[in-house]
Amino acid sequence: MKLLDTTKKTLADRLKEASELIGVKDSKGSFYYDAGDFMVGKVAKKSVSLKQEDTIKLLKEKGLYKKCVEVQKVEVINEKALEDSVKDGTITQEEFEALCDVKTTYSVSVQKVEEMPEVDTSQCLKAASRKK
Repeated sequence: MKLLDTTKKTLADRLKEASELIGVKDSKGSFYYDAGDFMVGKVAKKSVSLKQEDTIKLLKEKGLYKKCVEVQKVEVINEKALEDSVKDGTITQEEFEALCDVKTTYSVSVQKVEEMPEVDTSQCLKAASRKK
């Protein structure tokens, strides 16, 4: 079983490397390439978490501390109130993004390329020739 896991990891690493070297990068940071009957990719997965200290500092500067922070034993961001502050423009998108840690991980994607159905053009050609 351990040998199988090691082999799968090695294959995944090689596919990811090939995807990055010869593939095309999409807007999400993933890489894909056409390998004949398969589309192979290094798929980006991002997770975002707020930087607590930076967020609290910004909320205090903006006068939003009481609205967006619930004081318990530790300060906890009320993410709904924070989201509302971003939506109403009190906090800019740029300021919000600066408060977030973004972690990107990659997985391998290998999918069979869908075959295009053949279209019968003989009827189209007959109809077009009758219109002349």
